[in-house]
Amino acid sequence: QLIASATGAVLAEAQLSISEGSSSPLTLVVTGDPKIGPFSIEARTTRTGVVVRFEVDGALYRTENTAKFCLFGGGAGTAACNTGTLSAGTHVIKAKLVSTTTGAVLAEAQTSVSR
Repeated sequence: QLIASATGAVLAEAQLSISEGSSSPLTLVVTGDPKIGPFSIEARTTRTGVVVRFEVDGALYRTENTAKFCLFGGGAGTAACNTGTLSAGTHVIKAKLVSTTTGAVLAEAQTSVSR
């Protein structure tokens, strides 16, 4: 959980699921504070030959084909991920690591953000 030091409010939560046979995990990195403004989410992995499918509240939001895998795009080369916002409320963001050769989901990571 990401907790605001001033108020103790929960700003974000993360959950990780690794499929059997997956040799490297998928992690989500949230930069910025979704409660007060634009933020970014990067899905990090050491796996190659994969894409990341981002879902927001259960619906496909974006598919990223090259690393850095960013929810709002950007991140080419060493550039930072683009920032963005979602509508007011709490949103579940899930990233699925998908093999480009088999289409199999290799790992999933999930976080919740509130605004």
